[in-house]
Amino acid sequence: MASLGLGSTGMNLMKVSESGIGLGDFTTAKALIGVVGSIIVITCFWMKGKNFKIQGAILIGMILMTVASVIAGITPPPEKLVSWPSFGAMGGISFKLNITGALRIEYLPYIFIFFLSDFFSTAGTSLACGAKAGFLNKETGDMPGIDRIFQVDSLFTVIGSFFGLSTITTYVESASGVEEGGRTGWTAISTAILFFVALFLSPIFLAIPSVATGMALFVVGISMMLALQDVPWGDVVESIPVIVMVIFTAFSGDFASALCASLIVYAVLSIFRRYVLRDVNHPVKPITYVLLLMAIAKFAVTV
Repeated sequence: MASLGLGSTGMNLMKVSESGIGLGDFTTAKALIGVVGSIIVITCFWMKGKNFKIQGAILIGMILMTVASVIAGITPPPEKLVSWPSFGAMGGISFKLNITGALRIEYLPYIFIFFLSDFFSTAGTSLACGAKAGFLNKETGDMPGIDRIFQVDSLFTVIGSFFGLSTITTYVESASGVEEGGRTGWTAISTAILFFVALFLSPIFLAIPSVATGMALFVVGISMMLALQDVPWGDVVESIPVIVMVIFTAFSGDFASALCASLIVYAVLSIFRRYVLRDVNHPVKPITYVLLLMAIAKFAVTV
């Protein structure tokens, strides 16, 4: 997420070429707005005290960066403020399911891919945001009530399919809301209402430049990285899979696959410690074998 914000979809501070990853052009107006805006938002977002506390620092920063982009001539101002949402494309495919046709044997690998991608993306996002919210069990690392997240995720994936939408999943941008204090279901309901209102204010939101959204992704990425302070770095079985996941995510941009890679490494290290090193104090849970098989299956059908 942070790399997306710094890359071509955001502030253009990082570029990817045949020679690898390198710095972008910091002399452009877009880059300067991105750098200055990010520093200001990061300061206001985390540096809070008795006499200094700004709620909604990311939102305020996006507004200020949008105004600066319009003044600098990078972004044209919206031609209008309100518009009626267009459902033309969706209307052509809504409720036109062919379930029996989709269950043909040659389509089963695609169904499996959708399931695994949605499962691991939701699992990783839920645990990451749960860690930010302080919901994880300190001893086991489990998240109480995560089954309800999967129930909502799967329910609306099914509902979304009736409208021709792609797999609906939880979004990691929730970390910004958690950082601002969101802890209950009312946070999600408020977000849903605002998304609905945004349908009618699309000219305004479409005018927000990529440098502003890139800044938001960059700050949320930093927020997610702060959760790494809780990793038991002295335990190689716990820490190495985390390092693999971070590196894999940074260079591939595929969070679900990165989670699968880390699960495979974790399972192999756990099995080796238990059955080769004979460490009876660290038994391998049955769920570890299940996740290992699922992770291998995902790579088998997607690579």
